[in-house]
Amino acid sequence: MPDSKELLKSLTNVNGIAGHEMKVKTLMKNYLIPVSDDIIEDNLGGIFGECNTWF
Repeated sequence: MPDSKELLKSLTNVNGIAGHEMKVKTLMKNYLIPVSDDIIEDNLGGIFGECNTWF
């Protein structure tokens, strides 16, 4: 996983105007999959990573 600066840079450089955020959501999902136990997507287009493991 990239450091915070690279993550922020990649997320802000992706095209995703209001109402068409699918590219941003896909990129975010790709970052969340390796570090989350479960991915939750709501009806408004939000995406959340849930971690049940304490490190």
